[in-house]
Amino acid sequence: MTQIDQFESVFKAAARTPFEDLKRPWKHWLFISDRDADFTQRLGDQTAHFLSIVCHQRSTLTQADYQALGDLLEKVNTLNPDLILTYRNLKTDNWKWPYSLGSYLDVLTQATTIPVLVLPHPDPSGQLSFPETDCRDVMAVTNHLTGDNALVSAALDFTPAQGQLWLTHVEEQQHFERYMEIVSKIPQIETQQARELIQARLLKEPTDYIESVKAHVTAHNPTIKVSSWVGMGHRLSEYKNLIQTHHIDLLVMNTKDDDQLAMAGMAYPLAVELTQIPILML
Repeated sequence: MTQIDQFESVFKAAARTPFEDLKRPWKHWLFISDRDADFTQRLGDQTAHFLSIVCHQRSTLTQADYQALGDLLEKVNTLNPDLILTYRNLKTDNWKWPYSLGSYLDVLTQATTIPVLVLPHPDPSGQLSFPETDCRDVMAVTNHLTGDNALVSAALDFTPAQGQLWLTHVEEQQHFERYMEIVSKIPQIETQQARELIQARLLKEPTDYIESVKAHVTAHNPTIKVSSWVGMGHRLSEYKNLIQTHHIDLLVMNTKDDDQLAMAGMAYPLAVELTQIPILML
């Protein structure tokens, strides 16, 4: 390695990605249901009570307000809310089987730029399912946490005073092992040293980023506790375990991917499997 390469590596290693709080408006909420006005009103009341953010303007769309998906999208675009609130398997009885979110919700999360808060489907009697307590523990989940200011900012926005914000980063163990297998076949690279140094670096960057979030929260929202988990493992399994272990009330995920129409990364399998937790889909 030349001295120039060494200098460049040291310079890059010292560079950090600080957190920037990207405040966004959450003033106008749109509640969408496939039932009558009374039910939709109750949906709005319970959700507003569950969340910590004040709803300044509330709009509703009931079963009488739209007949088809295209009609619903047109009305959503006209109202242009800051946040859509609805429940999984809207306008379908597929809630009986946890295999999808339903076509309406799939399109709502991908065909608009508006964040969608997805609630558990009401039970057969029409009762809405919420955690037993108000929203206190919020978790941000993503494939790559470092620099994802929009995701962390949204999770912070929904974390109440005296609440807890969980920031997590799981480095996919299977992918790491695949690269280490290739490294082990290159004689010029000492395999064990490469494994230790690369793993340490992969985990250091999200850890440093989380520390910058903690510093920001301490300075601006000192009543909120920021907790973290950074490690290696199988992403889907690790996140499911973390969510259950820490009794997370609200999950915040990115769902849009610039390279494809389908829902981003692991967002879809998590959203499909975690049927009893509210999920904010950005």
